[in-house]
Amino acid sequence: MSNTSNTIQFLKQNPSSNFIRMSDLATDNVIGSKQNIFLSDIPNEDLIAYLKLLLGNLTQDIEVWIEHRTTKGATNVKVGAGYKLPVIAPKAKTESETVVSHVPVPVPAPAPSVQQYAVQPVPASPEQYGLHGAQLMGVMLKAERLEDLKVAHAELKEDYKDLKQENRNLDNENRELKTKLSTAEAQKELAVMIVQKETKSFFDSEAISKLMDKAPELIGAFAGMKGGGAAEMATGLASANVSEVKQSFMQIVANNCSDEQVNYLGSIVYYMKNEDFINNLNALINSHAGQH
Repeated sequence: MSNTSNTIQFLKQNPSSNFIRMSDLATDNVIGSKQNIFLSDIPNEDLIAYLKLLLGNLTQDIEVWIEHRTTKGATNVKVGAGYKLPVIAPKAKTESETVVSHVPVPVPAPAPSVQQYAVQPVPASPEQYGLHGAQLMGVMLKAERLEDLKVAHAELKEDYKDLKQENRNLDNENRELKTKLSTAEAQKELAVMIVQKETKSFFDSEAISKLMDKAPELIGAFAGMKGGGAAEMATGLASANVSEVKQSFMQIVANNCSDEQVNYLGSIVYYMKNEDFINNLNALINSHAGQH
């Protein structure tokens, strides 16, 4: 099978994607007005006749370079190896041949071949529009690069769209976290204020102030309540077994402390046997005493 037949078969395999390029091997100029030639461009699938039509009247021999190519995405790639097709210009008639041409001599018609032919020029060649082969090739290459850039631009737009959405999601997440943090800090601050308010209202009372004045004696007195202290407390303020210090403390509690404060004092009395607790309590008392 000849090279031209193989070319037609290649174009038939995928008419919408496969195409050929034909150029002058010596000048690299495109043959015809189209750079990419598909099967639909070739009348009757006759590549030789189509080539004759494109070349017109030749004055010198040329070699046509033919490449098989196929589209791949926004660009195209070469398929297989290209090949060259020699084209010989028809010889001009000499003067002697012109003189004797009046004598009818039967001459067998030569078989048409790609090496010898004479065809009419292409009605609309690139040169008629001011574009030579090299210029047309440059225009076509720029068009291909433009298509590649369009594809790359579309891909970048998609990437930018994804990044923009991801950034929007991160902004929303950041706002939610800030809201949660602000709420948590507000709750923490409120809890501290409540504790401080309750602590201040208790330690700033007149009863606690009087109690602190007698703190050393009361510590010893409360320590002795483990055994019979509860019974002594039950006998009331008038009991002969209640010391003056205890009576003074009970009087302060009875006149100035609420039930909640009494319960709180009870918890202090319970932990008075713990030395670490006593040290921490004394340090707390001293720190508040220094503030007033």
